[in-house]
Amino acid sequence: MTREPPSDRVRVLIVDDDDDFASAMRAALTADGRIDVAGIAHDGLEALELTTSLRPDLVLLDLEMPRMDGYETLRRLNRRANKPPVIVLTGVTDVDELGRAARLHPDALLQKTVDAEAIVPGVVMTLALSGAAA
Repeated sequence: MTREPPSDRVRVLIVDDDDDFASAMRAALTADGRIDVAGIAHDGLEALELTTSLRPDLVLLDLEMPRMDGYETLRRLNRRANKPPVIVLTGVTDVDELGRAARLHPDALLQKTVDAEAIVPGVVMTLALSGAAA
């Protein structure tokens, strides 16, 4: 499966079971002007489906979710030939759990903050480093 040529705006899939946080993240990303939110998934299974159907340029992935957590979701995404860059976005503060996430080789690991707008620069930087224009 080939990816579509990049447009002026990059497409991000938000994967988070917290509706309030996902909505705040959508607002912060779209306010940036360089980013479109392709969709929102509320668990890992939905994320895998939407990654296939929407083919986002980047996935923002929470770790703690129902049905399939972010660890397993990232494991499965890593097996895909056309895996988009993945930013693990988490409220987890336990060093062992963060190490577990880092061992899965996400493109970036960002701590969730109360202010979703504070995350946007990390998203833009990861997009730039991955080759997607932002």
